[in-house]
Amino acid sequence: MVSTTDTATTSIGADVVWRRLIERLPLVCLRLTFTTASPSWYLPGYIGGIVRGAFGAALLARACQTNQHRCPPCESPTGCAYAKLFAMSGSFSDNPTQSEEKDQPHPLVLNAKVSDDDRTLTIRLNLFGEEACHLQNAAVAAAIDCAKVGLGHLLVSGELASIEVLDATGVRWQRVPDKGDKQPSQALLLLHSESPTLRIRLRSPLRLYSLKRIVLPEELTADLFIRALMRRVSMLVRLHGSPGPMPAFHPWTQRAANLRLVEQQLEWGKKERFSRRQESRVSISGIVGEFTLAGEDVSNFWPLLKLGEITHVGKGTIHGLGQFDVD
Repeated sequence: MVSTTDTATTSIGADVVWRRLIERLPLVCLRLTFTTASPSWYLPGYIGGIVRGAFGAALLARACQTNQHRCPPCESPTGCAYAKLFAMSGSFSDNPTQSEEKDQPHPLVLNAKVSDDDRTLTIRLNLFGEEACHLQNAAVAAAIDCAKVGLGHLLVSGELASIEVLDATGVRWQRVPDKGDKQPSQALLLLHSESPTLRIRLRSPLRLYSLKRIVLPEELTADLFIRALMRRVSMLVRLHGSPGPMPAFHPWTQRAANLRLVEQQLEWGKKERFSRRQESRVSISGIVGEFTLAGEDVSNFWPLLKLGEITHVGKGTIHGLGQFDVD
């Protein structure tokens, strides 16, 4: 049982902890809209995987000076947009261990969707950290290139219709008048919520691991979800954010253990993508559906969850996996 004094202290502490963390992670969120003259985009399967593969190829072609089809060992990857955003060569961190390098989060989240009439394609690029934000023009150009060359096995092409940028509230999109303008990085301004429950809607498969095994819908808990999100955000800040001490997360992992998952409507969503590197189809199946977070301290996690809408959570975030909305 948490005392009244502890609860008040936690509420004040939560605002300070999340604000300090969010301020250290400048970001730029861009939304690119493409239209096609074809009857439809015809992108069967997982669209995020299709666009991610084409985007990576376009970024490599635009950034690499070695004329290789794959990213080779490079003597100077420092200024290479492909190495920094996509391949994570020339890591942002100094001398990572093998396990750390494997788990290092990309400073980029990419997802895509088509409109109900299948005529409009939206590609969203979320860039984290000043260095990644500085490379936004290369990322935008690669997205335009891959749409122009064509997507899917029919190579359906499209033209850029608009670019929008997400404002600091994390809610409103603003049209960019000049499509070549570089947008300044910013920290989100997230307010505190007093809601006793928070509804989470999974917009793409959620892939979490516990004890080296993927978590199934019936095994998902509020504790697992919140701890995974705290781990993801803290690693993004540590690797790509501005310098500074990390806040103490231990009290918040303890608070997360007291949250409950209620009103669950979860199932296992089966999806695959084609891996050019492995030359085979790879499972990206995960948990889909929605659930409610409840508990005495749940409102204190609101800023973290709102940031998580942008960072995504779990494995495969660069493919657009782990996307969710909270309200």
